Amino acid sequence: VSYRLALVLRERPDEALPYAEQAARAAATARRRAEAHRLSGELRFDLGDTAGARAGLGWALKLRSDDLEALSEMVRMKRDRPKEASVYALRAFKAAERAPLWNRVAAYRFSAQIWLEIKDYPQAMASFRRALELDAENLDVLEAMVRIKGESAFEPGVGEQHSSGIGRREASVWT
Repeated sequence: VSYRLALVLRERPDEALPYAEQAARAAATARRRAEAHRLSGELRFDLGDTAGARAGLGWALKLRSDDLEALSEMVRMKRDRPKEASVYALRAFKAAERAPLWNRVAAYRFSAQIWLEIKDYPQAMASFRRALELDAENLDVLEAMVRIKGESAFEPGVGEQHSSGIGRREASVWT
């Protein structure tokens, strides 16, 4: 009940936070506890409590290391420090690789959005290419890739291999 109340009050973080923290303490499963800690971290970040946000998201990631939403929030919190943020973005990409097949395209799309948060266009394109390998006719992915190509036309290195190596191969999606 506390978690749902926190979600209902999400737009008012100061009121939602006590419910999220109560939910984290009372959760019966690790997954529910991780969700509540993630929400608590998001709310704390919205309130300007970076240390509290980092702690809440850290607990969420200890409980569920492949939680794409928690990884995304860590990237958002560290986007002013791209090198630190890219560690979490890479973890999100690897989590997308391990996602169940039925959900992997969505996980790669989410991974791409995480890379875009820190303006790492080559890595975003690599995530989108992986999604296309699974669903070559996914219009959302194709549109996003075209948008990236257009927005980053003057960015050096877009479409090239990144130092992490996840952009090793180019998919021929334009032919």
